[in-house]
Amino acid sequence: MLHIEKALAITHAVADRPAAAEHYRQALNGEVLFDGVWEATGRDATFVLVKNACVELVDPPELPEEAASYLKRYGGFVYAVTFHVANVAEARRHFQERGIGIEGEGDRYFTTDPRDTLGTTFAFTEVEIPNDPRLTRRQRRAKDEPSTPSACLWYVTVLAKDVDQTSEFFHDVLGGRLIGKRGVGEYSNGSHLYQFGTSRISVIEPKTGDTTLSAVMDRQGGMGIHGICVIVEDLEFAAKELRSRGVAILGSPETRLTTHPRSVMGARFILVPPPEFTDPTWVWTAPEAGIG
Repeated sequence: MLHIEKALAITHAVADRPAAAEHYRQALNGEVLFDGVWEATGRDATFVLVKNACVELVDPPELPEEAASYLKRYGGFVYAVTFHVANVAEARRHFQERGIGIEGEGDRYFTTDPRDTLGTTFAFTEVEIPNDPRLTRRQRRAKDEPSTPSACLWYVTVLAKDVDQTSEFFHDVLGGRLIGKRGVGEYSNGSHLYQFGTSRISVIEPKTGDTTLSAVMDRQGGMGIHGICVIVEDLEFAAKELRSRGVAILGSPETRLTTHPRSVMGARFILVPPPEFTDPTWVWTAPEAGIG
C-alpha cells in the first residue's frame, strides 16, 4: 500500500505570483519560505507558510476550460496537493499498476492525472521544501511537546459528487485511514475525513441544488479542492484581524469562518475552532489520530 508521510503544500496557480506572495504576507501573515526554481519540479515557485499550511504559488499551467475561467474571474485557482513520500519510484508504480495516469514526471517528482483522481491533481516527491520550519517543529514536538491545536492545518477539503463512492480511491488507492464521518449538514450530504501520515483530507458531498457547495462545484468545473481548513483558538479575533487587512469573511465566529475567494485570489481558507471529538455531528472512528 502507498505510504504517505505528510502533505508538503497545496498548489495555488495565480495570475501574478509576486503580487500573490505579497498579498499572502500582508493579508494572511504568511511567511515566504522560498522563491525560485524548486529542485523537485524545475519550475518557478514561491512557497508561503500560513500557520502551518504551506501554499505553493505557481504560474498558471494549462487548465480545463472551467478552471481557466475560474482563474480569470478570481485571479487564481487551487488545484493540487503535494505529498511527501520516502520513495517516488515505488509511489509511481503504485499508481501505474492501478491504471491511474501519470503527468509531470521527474526523477523525484510526479503528478497524477486529475481525470483519474476525482478532479484533484496529487503530486508526490522525495524533496523537502527549502527553509521549511515545520521540519524542526515536528522533530521538537515529537520529543518534547504534546500535540497542540493552536493555529494549525486541520485538513484540505475536497468536493465529490458521491462521498461514499470515493472511499475506494481515498482508502484503497491513496492509502488514507478513515478517521471520521459526518452526516447531513446545511450544505452537504455528508463528509469523510481521511488521515495520510500527519495530514488529512476531508471529502465533502455537496447537497444538490442551488446551495453554497454545489454552486462552488459548478463554478470550478466539478470535483476538486474546495479549501484549506486551519484551526485557530479565537475565531472572533481572527475575523477582526483578517477584515482589518481587507480580507472578506463569510460565516459566523460561533462556528466557522471562510475567506471569500475574491480576497485570496480564488483560494478559500476555512477557520475553525479546535475540534471536539465529542461533537455529535461527527462519528469518530479514530480520534486518537490527533491534529498535530
